[in-house]
Amino acid sequence: MNSWRTLTLLGAMCGTLLLANGCANPDVNPSAPRAGRGYVDLYTQPKTDIWWKVDVFDAHAGRYKELAAQFKAPEQAIFRIAARPGPFKARICFVNHTVEAPSEIEVEVREGMITPIQVKLGQGDTSYVRITGDRAHSGMGNAVRNEVTDYAQQRWQISATAHPPVAYIPKESTAYWK
Repeated sequence: MNSWRTLTLLGAMCGTLLLANGCANPDVNPSAPRAGRGYVDLYTQPKTDIWWKVDVFDAHAGRYKELAAQFKAPEQAIFRIAARPGPFKARICFVNHTVEAPSEIEVEVREGMITPIQVKLGQGDTSYVRITGDRAHSGMGNAVRNEVTDYAQQRWQISATAHPPVAYIPKESTAYWK
């Protein structure tokens, strides 16, 4: 019976480690750069509550694949991604704002350096959204009511500009953090 408890505890610990690694936050800010890694900083001026999504072109597959996505605004309003050094073709989009089209950019990631990418937002067209919900009422008969809500939603035009790589520094020391 004692070995059964040990196996159960070991299994629970392994499961916890797997979940912790699987839910790792792509937004990083180490005090010093990791060996074999370069960094990309995505930011807006002025700071905006953005939930980022970045796809990178995979030449072997011939399509874009998700590199990083964040479902909350990053600390210091800078989304920092660690990547292997080299050239990348990326597509930048937002999770919490509707955009007319993602912004495509080519960027060079250098080991131990940061490549800042400034993303600009401009007002685009307005789109209309309709939400329909079915609701059943209890009481007399089987009355069913459809609930329809229409509203206008602002779409954004986004553009991205990569700046030359700079020596690695923590986010709070960057000029665009302030």
